[in-house]
Amino acid sequence: MVRLLVLLAIVAGAAWWWTHRSIDQGRVDAFYRDEVAAFVAGDPRRLCEQYADDYRGHQHEVTAFGAQDGDFDKAQSCAAIEALFDFKKKFEAAAPAGSILGTTLNLDPGDVRIAVDGKSVDVHLKVYMNFGNALETHGEGTEHLVMRRGRLLSGGSDMVTHAEGPLVGVADPAAMAPALARLVH
Repeated sequence: MVRLLVLLAIVAGAAWWWTHRSIDQGRVDAFYRDEVAAFVAGDPRRLCEQYADDYRGHQHEVTAFGAQDGDFDKAQSCAAIEALFDFKKKFEAAAPAGSILGTTLNLDPGDVRIAVDGKSVDVHLKVYMNFGNALETHGEGTEHLVMRRGRLLSGGSDMVTHAEGPLVGVADPAAMAPALARLVH
């Protein structure tokens, strides 16, 4: 009898482990809710934690200066996120007391295609970001999400983005923050 109970416990544990390690629509929705929450909180570390270590992205960016293609990894993506939030901090420090830089991130995941094994998913994604009108982007493409050690992470993306605003093409956005803060107020 004890052996049967132990066997049932093992089977139940294995079933729980298997079902909680696969991707479903709820996990995809939670992934994007967490991403928006981290953005709104101004937490670049949390945003960066959503990338798999082997993340690879491709972006075709269209601006008033022309179009360019770029490939990037996790480190480059995290550096870009840090630069935006560094810009926000410096902008707010240079602006009149009580001023904040309004930020918006809207993610519209559609056409979710979960792999048969439940370990990855391709999501058709529409993205709108406005960083205080200093950088406004509209993007659309595919994000590839993967399960790693029980967590859903972004493994890669292929996006077409239209960008506008004074930060477009700026190598060091934080360096522009004080000047833009004075112009805006």
